[in-house]
Amino acid sequence: MTSTTTRPGGIDAELQAAQQVAIDQSGWGQPFRAFQPQNAAMWVGAFLLVAGVVSLFHFYTTQPHAYLPAVVGGAVVWALYCVPWVLFLRRKERYGRRPVELAVSGFAWGGLAATFALAINANDAALSLWGKLVSPNFAAEWGAALSAPFTEESSKAAGFVLLIALAPRLIRSAYDGFVVGAFIGLGFQVFEDWVYTVRAPSADLGTHQLQSVIKTFVTRGVTTGLVSHALFTALVCMGIVWLVGRPTEPRRPLVGLGFVLVAVVGHGAFDRAATVSDRELLAIAFVLPLVAIVLGGRWAARQERSWMHDLLAPEAAQGTLTDDELGALAGSARDRRTFVRTHKGRHKRAGARHLLSLGADLAEAIVVSQGRQTDAVESVRRELADARATAG
Repeated sequence: MTSTTTRPGGIDAELQAAQQVAIDQSGWGQPFRAFQPQNAAMWVGAFLLVAGVVSLFHFYTTQPHAYLPAVVGGAVVWALYCVPWVLFLRRKERYGRRPVELAVSGFAWGGLAATFALAINANDAALSLWGKLVSPNFAAEWGAALSAPFTEESSKAAGFVLLIALAPRLIRSAYDGFVVGAFIGLGFQVFEDWVYTVRAPSADLGTHQLQSVIKTFVTRGVTTGLVSHALFTALVCMGIVWLVGRPTEPRRPLVGLGFVLVAVVGHGAFDRAATVSDRELLAIAFVLPLVAIVLGGRWAARQERSWMHDLLAPEAAQGTLTDDELGALAGSARDRRTFVRTHKGRHKRAGARHLLSLGADLAEAIVVSQGRQTDAVESVRRELADARATAG
């Protein structure tokens, strides 16, 4: 049973008020409930997820039994491909962690609903339309580049809008759009690439399937995997937040539209470059979205950094954290590296990293307790004191 204790020492009332505002505005520490029968967004999402599962099952059952090595091998390599991505995205949540259930819901939408219920059907219809309106050759050369950026990005964005409706307290900032959008895009990416992996052996009449799996994985996962759906959808969802605004994120329509357009243009350039092997287009597909995500991520993180500072400022005021530790925890990645480097020697640098890790744990405990002084909060404070004494 969690008990409430009294915080030692007098803390400035303004700092405590700012801390509570940061807790309320950020939504950090709030749970995510997927089952909300009173919310129409849940039923829309559930219907499309089920439709995606049915479509996936139909795709699987229509594959020749001889392609089983490609089916299983593809599932294994793309599942492993998710691991570094998930670790990277969770690391990017350095200020406030979104619930695991929210990330899983985004991944499931991208992989099942967006891929199999929406995008596959929309892409087939668009390619057919281009073939009828212009010519079959035009559809083969330009269809993917002109259609996929719109059909696929809108399919993924629809899930993000549904998640906002399901979790308005959790998706509060453009940085939330970046993280949740990346998980949606990652789901789309690995399921779509699995489809390509399963279909690839047909070119060799089912021979050399494992070699085909590895070749597809290297091409779509290693060589071009960095600039793909995870990146494009992160840009789109950041743009959506700026387009529509949130309670703590003012509307910036031109900025939001710009980020969406960068994702669409980058996606189109990527698909066109893949069709014609154009290096200049491929450079656009790589450079433009990467520059946008770096700049957008830094801009969006300013709100997160402000919340983190206000959240931990009372801890610095009472001596639980030093001012340098607070600056690193609420600062940029460069600030954290600088803080660690000021400690000379491998042992002291490891101790500095441990202090920052405990500082992040303290922030997490505070938001989970919603600012109350619980045993969990006090436990992390004691760990910090012990770690500092050991490091000293």
